[in-house]
Amino acid sequence: MKLIKACNNFIILLVEKYNGRFWYIVLFYGAPSVHMRASGFLDLEQWIDTCKLPFLIVGDFNQVDYQCDKLSASQQPIEGAEEFNLWKLRNELVDIPFKGPRFTWCNNRKGEKRVYERLDKAMGSKDWLSLFPDMGLKHYPIQISDHAPIEVDLNLTCMAGKRPFKLDAWALDFEECLEKKAEWNAKWDDFDRQLEHGINLACNGGGEEEYTRVNEELQAYTADAEKFWKQRAKIKWTVGGIPIQNSSLIG
Repeated sequence: MKLIKACNNFIILLVEKYNGRFWYIVLFYGAPSVHMRASGFLDLEQWIDTCKLPFLIVGDFNQVDYQCDKLSASQQPIEGAEEFNLWKLRNELVDIPFKGPRFTWCNNRKGEKRVYERLDKAMGSKDWLSLFPDMGLKHYPIQISDHAPIEVDLNLTCMAGKRPFKLDAWALDFEECLEKKAEWNAKWDDFDRQLEHGINLACNGGGEEEYTRVNEELQAYTADAEKFWKQRAKIKWTVGGIPIQNSSLIG
């Protein structure tokens, strides 16, 4: 990949496909306020007007497209939605179809103050979709953050598989990390299933109790794991003679 442009709202990277075809990926972040968000869309549109290659835009747009992409006690019109959809039409952008829970963001409040929205999405130019006809977008359940992870898969047939387990390089020094790989995979898969079930219940009028319960269990699990691994890291680095204050792992 090659960095082409970086600004407050987006980063543009040039990507080379295996067969020698080039295309762009745009990592986008929409500003929280409608006024500032419109400015970011306009800046990107100016780049699109000059773009000669296929491109994909993915990220947190901070903008709901349609009423069905928002769940809340309020039924007020969605601010900025009309302008956003006109922007997509004007630039001939095609939404990437997704699998998984509909909503990718929650304000984590309770009762009637809770809001779900689909803010994280991907869209591509027509020639990009022609380049990757089997691609798709996967929504994972909302976990630690208020946003859900999303994954663009260039081969839709591979999406049915489990999310790959990844370790940072530092973890390779800990035999315990490798030993616990299967346990962590199973635990996170279980949390994923329960969270998705809880969100589906809440979205269909079944209440938010199940989602809240599982989310609190996940928060406790990750907090305990963080404490354990910080302590293990301190022991490891003390034995190895590495100053703790020079490491980004220890907060």
